[in-house]
Amino acid sequence: AAGALLCAAAFAVWGYAARPVEVTVLDVGKGQCVLIEKFGGPKILIDAGSESQGRSLVKPFLRARGVNRLDLAVATHGDATHVGGLIEIIREMPVKELAVSPAKTRSSKFKKLLKEAESLGVKVVPVKAGDTLRSGGIDLEVLWPREPFRSKADENSVVLRCRDLIFLSDLPESLEGEVAGAGAVTVVPRAESPECFYGA
Repeated sequence: AAGALLCAAAFAVWGYAARPVEVTVLDVGKGQCVLIEKFGGPKILIDAGSESQGRSLVKPFLRARGVNRLDLAVATHGDATHVGGLIEIIREMPVKELAVSPAKTRSSKFKKLLKEAESLGVKVVPVKAGDTLRSGGIDLEVLWPREPFRSKADENSVVLRCRDLIFLSDLPESLEGEVAGAGAVTVVPRAESPECFYGA
């Protein structure tokens, strides 16, 4: 009986560890919004569309999914169609950390997001190529931006790899080859790309 109980407990632990990471990509037009989550584990949001989409689409979606806190939010770059919605989200629910591109930007929405994060006590973490964001068993490898930083915001977008998925944000096509890396991956392309997914 003791052996059976031990086996059951081990299976329960293995079952939790083996739970899949679920990725949901929301259609926010020219922007980006990706929810990465593990059942009973961390919730990670990459961008959140525009400020109006954050309010009318992203926030209701998260509530419907039962997400009332975020372990990590990522603002890939200063484009309002990517980070505007995060302003709304961090106002409405606790966010443990906010990862951002360290490149300079003139974006008023990005500056507004940083100011809101500071006022709410959200830890802001600048990330660049070579870093890894870790949250409750989910690892996000940072593939971009790479120093020296470029002059355009899109060229400094935070590009992340989660297992066999690469999230390109708004990285220009001319730079895509520098982040593809080795091995079989699925690339989630730039918003304006006519393709939804393609192999690399």
